[in-house]
Amino acid sequence: MAKLTRDAIVEAAFDLLAEGGLAAITARALAERLGVRAGALYYHLPDMAALADEMATVMMREMVRAEIPPGDWQDVVRATAAHLRAVLLRYRDGARLFSGTYLIDDEAIGSMEVPLTRLTDAGFALIDALRAMQTLTAFVTGSVIEEQHRASAPERYTAARRHQRIDAERFPLTDAVSEAFVGAPDEAFAWGVETLVAGLAARRAS
Repeated sequence: MAKLTRDAIVEAAFDLLAEGGLAAITARALAERLGVRAGALYYHLPDMAALADEMATVMMREMVRAEIPPGDWQDVVRATAAHLRAVLLRYRDGARLFSGTYLIDDEAIGSMEVPLTRLTDAGFALIDALRAMQTLTAFVTGSVIEEQHRASAPERYTAARRHQRIDAERFPLTDAVSEAFVGAPDEAFAWGVETLVAGLAARRAS
């Protein structure tokens, strides 16, 4: 049997994530996958929250390695949003896993350095650049949580089903947007990013 390591536990956790989603990652399932007793896991990781931190850090290292192209600050915001979304979508339940975690190494923590630098170089105060990145991260994470949840049960999220549930006479506008509500996640995401960019531009000009 191979020596049990933290990296081996994290790798096994990603395998379980791919197979069964976030709910599949349990101490018992990990122990069975690795051929050890569950108690052995806690020598390397104190709890499941620590495991989630490790996994989120692996994901954010991918974010750091994604090159942000040259361009104005608006392009930096767009690219940062696109890179983060791509990383979260790469993993089953990736956004739920990432949400609320604590990054544990300098490389992952430094994922914000380039956007902060480019925004402050463009004239944003550092605190405003930080708030912009926090808002962007919250938007991307939340939108991907919704996107991945809907993708996991597509039969529940159809325009036809939504039309059936809504009383069109009482809520005509709510009914009218059913197709847009359940579809076109790329379009909805792009709209949100552009709205954030426009808001930041207005704030910068004020």
